[in-house]
Amino acid sequence: MSGKPVPKRAATAPKGRPTRSRNARSARHRVFGSTAQWIAVTIALILAFVILVLVTDGGNFNPFSS
Repeated sequence: MSGKPVPKRAATAPKGRPTRSRNARSARHRVFGSTAQWIAVTIALILAFVILVLVTDGGNFNPFSS
């Protein structure tokens, strides 16, 4: 048995593409995760519903109607 450890073989990138380092960040970094996106959509829908109720039924905002 030899005392030398076997080095791990690195995969090479396809031709024309540079090989990134292991700790490199990808170009597409998400600002929101999927949960935060669903929460933002839910809040936007609730806000739109509240505005719709206020404008149509919640009060008389039209000064020209009787």
